[in-house]
Amino acid sequence: MKMAEPVKKKDRKTPVKYELADSDDEEDDTVETRKSVKTAEKALRKRFFINAREKRDYGKAMAEGRISEKQLDFREDDDEELGPVDPSKKAKEAAKKAAKVAALKQKIAERDAPKLTPEQLKEKKKHEHE
Repeated sequence: MKMAEPVKKKDRKTPVKYELADSDDEEDDTVETRKSVKTAEKALRKRFFINAREKRDYGKAMAEGRISEKQLDFREDDDEELGPVDPSKKAKEAAKKAAKVAALKQKIAERDAPKLTPEQLKEKKKHEHE
């Protein structure tokens, strides 16, 4: 069997970049499903995991004492994610929210800004660079 010829770098397709979804990207149906699972977990006092690795990681975090008492007693909030507490997560979420607010404010400012003629735009840019 003959090996395939190498593909030149310029002829390669660019890989697809996948972004992990977070709670902001979640649809109403999945939110309700998660809440139903959380309700069942609390009622049955049993955790349900997506796969064996998730279950193993949660067990390891429990053994290391990185799971909150509320989670261990099935008293966590309905929207609280399971697993070790990640102190950097709140900072990331706050930064993401601030970026969204800033982008929204920028859109509103652009929408409400008076329309400038091309000459006025040139003059404005000229003053900004000085």
